[in-house]
Amino acid sequence: AVLHLSNLSINSIKGGEESEIDYENPHLEPILQLLGVTKKNLNQALCYFKIEARGQSYTRAVQKEKAEKGVEALIKATYSAMFDYIVRSINASITVKKTATSKPGAGGRALTDKGNAVIG
Repeated sequence: AVLHLSNLSINSIKGGEESEIDYENPHLEPILQLLGVTKKNLNQALCYFKIEARGQSYTRAVQKEKAEKGVEALIKATYSAMFDYIVRSINASITVKKTATSKPGAGGRALTDKGNAVIG
């Protein structure tokens, strides 16, 4: 998803005052499938912002540059979540016997009370 997102393009519309995702981009379909969203939802999330004040909400379009920054933020957040998931999965699968906690050769890993080694 991250690699496809980096190839997503944003088009300026209405004289550059608004933007929309490029619906003809060949990377769009894989992005939609991997993230589990629709074209409309992705476009809404990247090309519009919502302001709520005093019980009322207003939705405004953003310019191309701001939408592109939104794509970059989505890429970073997705990558971060994937990295955290991988680290948690690895940590959950590494088990070290308690007797190895004080011996050299524990590989410099921190050990939890359950005897699990923890990375990071």
